[in-house]
Amino acid sequence: MDNVKKIISTALIMLTLSGVAPAQTDSMTYKGPKTSDYPRHELGVSYGLFPIIGVVPYGKYEKYKDLHPFIQGDIIWSGSANVYYRCWFNRHNSLSLDFSWAMYKHQSRLATDINGNDFYHSPTDIRYYRNTYVHYFSVQFGYNVHYYTTEKVTLYSSLFVGFTTYYYGDLYPVEDKHSGYSFAPSLHVNFLGLSVGKNNAATFELGYGTQGVLKFGYNYRF
Repeated sequence: MDNVKKIISTALIMLTLSGVAPAQTDSMTYKGPKTSDYPRHELGVSYGLFPIIGVVPYGKYEKYKDLHPFIQGDIIWSGSANVYYRCWFNRHNSLSLDFSWAMYKHQSRLATDINGNDFYHSPTDIRYYRNTYVHYFSVQFGYNVHYYTTEKVTLYSSLFVGFTTYYYGDLYPVEDKHSGYSFAPSLHVNFLGLSVGKNNAATFELGYGTQGVLKFGYNYRF
């Protein structure tokens, strides 16, 4: 948890310092369709490798195993699919709304706690996960700082905070009537992002969090 605090503190310092960066010369300004200085809006999709989920275990199922990969030291090999909208309010700053999805396969269908112990010691009371996979749905708001903006190239960093819904289906026997989802706070830090293109651009990001450590995607500016 100390490492996570250091990462967040570093990201906040980077964003604060770069947010007050001096304006760039007019010869390098973005010349998009809506403004002579910067795009007004972006819509984008991306795929992130190795999303980090479960940094902040929370909710009534926080003690269950196979729900918080980060705490258990596991990797989500399936990656993360992301969709976002970004609104620029000047050449150096913008806000984002991001939706992400990832999934993680249970190591065991038996519902156990983080120490591997089943919750019910009677053979007739043991619970099992109904679904093979846990699904993670994240909604996050982001703040972006754009260090360098030209007509076709943008360098930027971002900080996202929000929440993640952990959906793993019902536990059975079904007569237990246990809900198959829970919520937890979540975050994502983009240390360095690169957008290459004018109105249609390719994006590459190096970060830490729910959206993936390495991200690549496409965005449309208008």
